[in-house]
Amino acid sequence: MVYNHFVLLFGATFAVFVLLILVTLSGPIIQPIFFVKASLSSGSTKFGVLGYCGKTCSATNFGYHYGTEITTTASTTLVLFPAAAGVSLLLMLGLFPFICGPRMQVPHFLLGMLSLAASACSIAAFVVGVYLTASAVSGFKSAGDSTSIGAALWMSLAAAVIQTLVAANVGLGTCLGGRFDRKPSYV
Repeated sequence: MVYNHFVLLFGATFAVFVLLILVTLSGPIIQPIFFVKASLSSGSTKFGVLGYCGKTCSATNFGYHYGTEITTTASTTLVLFPAAAGVSLLLMLGLFPFICGPRMQVPHFLLGMLSLAASACSIAAFVVGVYLTASAVSGFKSAGDSTSIGAALWMSLAAAVIQTLVAANVGLGTCLGGRFDRKPSYV
């Protein structure tokens, strides 16, 4: 049986896609996944990509604000999470023919560029998530409220790391064995 390294790359990209979709749906839709949980005098409030939930939930959209701690500008940039999920989906669609069909010549340049774009979007989304988390934590702490960091930040970090490993693997063309299976030319 021939080892198909694209199965591993497809599986890793699928895992990144699922992580980014779960982070995108954080907030009012999936309440246990959030970036920051602020313990206020009126109760706790959890902040995600599409809004926040406390005693009541905000409208589900990009660009919400919460007092002076979270601005509309900062929360609007969270649109990078569904963008990163979309580029990861495109990369999955690009890798899919290689796990299903017969061996064909791999367009390393196109897959490399697509995986680089997916990695850049995942890293940018993680950086935006860190910025929103840090600004919210400092804003709430200056107001005297306690905060805790949620799973969405760590999920986006895992997605960025895995997507970067996939991009390095595809971009270098090694693909976990593609270059190491060659026989010496003198045999």
